[in-house]
Amino acid sequence: MAVATFDTPKFSKALREAGVSEKHAEAEAVLLSEVFSFNFKDVVTKEDLRVENRGVEERVLSRLKEVEQRLDAKIDQAVAKLEARIESTVAPIRSDNILLKWMLGAVLTILISVAVRMFFFPAK
Repeated sequence: MAVATFDTPKFSKALREAGVSEKHAEAEAVLLSEVFSFNFKDVVTKEDLRVENRGVEERVLSRLKEVEQRLDAKIDQAVAKLEARIESTVAPIRSDNILLKWMLGAVLTILISVAVRMFFFPAK
Protein backbone atom coordinates (compact mmCIF):
# COMPACT_ATOMS: atom_id res chain seq x y z
CA MET A 1 0.00 0.00 0.00
CA ALA A 2 1.31 3.46 -0.84
CA VAL A 3 2.01 5.73 2.06
CA ALA A 4 2.22 9.48 1.58
CA THR A 5 3.54 11.82 4.16
CA PHE A 6 1.88 15.18 4.34
CA ASP A 7 3.37 17.73 6.69
CA THR A 8 0.25 19.44 8.07
CA PRO A 9 2.06 21.99 10.28
CA LYS A 10 4.40 22.98 7.45
CA PHE A 11 1.46 23.44 5.06
CA SER A 12 -0.45 25.46 7.67
CA LYS A 13 2.59 27.68 8.30
CA ALA A 14 3.02 28.32 4.58
CA LEU A 15 -0.63 29.38 4.31
CA ARG A 16 -0.33 31.73 7.31
CA GLU A 17 2.78 33.28 5.82
CA ALA A 18 0.83 33.83 2.58
CA GLY A 19 -1.76 35.84 4.51
CA VAL A 20 -4.42 33.22 5.29
CA SER A 21 -5.91 33.32 8.77
CA GLU A 22 -4.54 30.82 11.29
CA LYS A 23 -7.88 29.04 11.76
CA HIS A 24 -8.46 28.81 8.01
CA ALA A 25 -4.87 27.58 7.37
CA GLU A 26 -5.16 24.82 10.01
CA ALA A 27 -8.56 23.70 8.73
CA GLU A 28 -7.34 23.55 5.15
CA ALA A 29 -4.21 21.62 6.16
CA VAL A 30 -6.27 19.06 8.13
CA LEU A 31 -8.78 18.58 5.30
CA LEU A 32 -6.07 18.24 2.67
CA SER A 33 -4.29 15.70 4.85
CA GLU A 34 -7.49 13.64 5.07
CA VAL A 35 -7.97 13.82 1.31
CA PHE A 36 -4.45 12.55 0.71
CA SER A 37 -4.75 9.73 3.23
CA PHE A 38 -8.14 8.65 1.85
CA ASN A 39 -7.02 8.62 -1.79
CA PHE A 40 -3.77 6.76 -1.11
CA LYS A 41 -5.66 3.89 0.48
CA ASP A 42 -7.08 2.99 -2.93
CA VAL A 43 -3.87 3.34 -4.96
CA VAL A 44 -2.70 0.15 -6.64
CA THR A 45 0.88 -0.74 -5.82
CA LYS A 46 3.48 -2.69 -7.76
CA GLU A 47 2.98 -5.60 -5.37
CA ASP A 48 -0.78 -5.58 -6.07
CA LEU A 49 0.00 -5.79 -9.78
CA ARG A 50 2.55 -8.57 -9.25
CA VAL A 51 0.00 -10.62 -7.33
CA GLU A 52 -2.61 -10.05 -10.03
CA ASN A 53 -0.10 -10.88 -12.78
CA ARG A 54 0.85 -14.14 -11.03
CA GLY A 55 -2.81 -15.13 -11.00
CA VAL A 56 -3.25 -14.33 -14.67
CA GLU A 57 0.00 -16.11 -15.54
CA GLU A 58 -1.09 -19.24 -13.66
CA ARG A 59 -4.45 -19.27 -15.46
CA VAL A 60 -2.78 -18.82 -18.87
CA LEU A 61 -0.25 -21.58 -18.18
CA SER A 62 -3.02 -23.90 -17.00
CA ARG A 63 -5.03 -23.21 -20.15
CA LEU A 64 -1.96 -23.75 -22.34
CA LYS A 65 -1.34 -27.10 -20.65
CA GLU A 66 -4.93 -28.16 -21.37
CA VAL A 67 -4.59 -27.15 -25.03
CA GLU A 68 -1.27 -28.99 -25.28
CA GLN A 69 -2.82 -32.17 -23.87
CA ARG A 70 -5.73 -32.00 -26.32
CA LEU A 71 -3.34 -31.45 -29.23
CA ASP A 72 -1.17 -34.37 -28.12
CA ALA A 73 -4.26 -36.60 -28.01
CA LYS A 74 -5.35 -35.51 -31.49
CA ILE A 75 -1.85 -36.02 -32.89
CA ASP A 76 -1.71 -39.51 -31.35
CA GLN A 77 -5.06 -40.37 -32.95
CA ALA A 78 -3.91 -39.07 -36.35
CA VAL A 79 -0.66 -41.04 -36.13
CA ALA A 80 -2.54 -44.22 -35.20
CA LYS A 81 -4.90 -43.80 -38.18
CA LEU A 82 -1.98 -43.12 -40.52
CA GLU A 83 -0.09 -46.19 -39.27
CA ALA A 84 -3.20 -48.32 -39.81
CA ARG A 85 -3.60 -47.02 -43.38
CA ILE A 86 0.08 -47.62 -44.15
CA GLU A 87 -0.12 -51.14 -42.73
CA SER A 88 -3.24 -51.93 -44.77
CA THR A 89 -1.46 -50.67 -47.90
CA VAL A 90 1.86 -52.42 -47.24
CA ALA A 91 0.48 -55.82 -46.16
CA PRO A 92 -0.57 -56.89 -49.69
CA ILE A 93 2.77 -55.74 -51.06
CA ARG A 94 4.59 -57.92 -48.52
CA SER A 95 2.58 -60.97 -49.47
CA ASP A 96 3.23 -60.24 -53.17
CA ASN A 97 6.96 -59.97 -52.47
CA ILE A 98 6.96 -63.36 -50.75
CA LEU A 99 5.17 -64.93 -53.74
CA LEU A 100 7.62 -63.30 -56.16
CA LYS A 101 10.59 -64.64 -54.17
CA TRP A 102 9.22 -68.18 -54.29
CA MET A 103 8.46 -67.91 -58.01
CA LEU A 104 11.92 -66.51 -58.75
CA GLY A 105 13.47 -69.32 -56.71
CA ALA A 106 11.47 -71.91 -58.62
CA VAL A 107 12.35 -70.39 -62.02
CA LEU A 108 16.05 -70.19 -61.12
CA THR A 109 16.01 -73.79 -59.93
CA ILE A 110 14.47 -74.90 -63.22
CA LEU A 111 16.95 -72.84 -65.27
CA ILE A 112 19.92 -74.18 -63.31
CA SER A 113 18.61 -77.72 -63.70
CA VAL A 114 18.25 -77.25 -67.47
CA ALA A 115 21.73 -75.69 -67.72
CA VAL A 116 23.32 -78.52 -65.71
CA ARG A 117 21.56 -81.15 -67.80
CA MET A 118 22.63 -79.48 -71.02
CA PHE A 119 26.23 -79.10 -69.82
CA PHE A 120 26.70 -82.60 -68.38
CA PHE A 121 24.33 -84.47 -70.65
CA PRO A 122 24.52 -82.82 -74.05
CA ALA A 123 22.06 -83.86 -76.72
CA LYS A 124 23.51 -86.33 -79.24
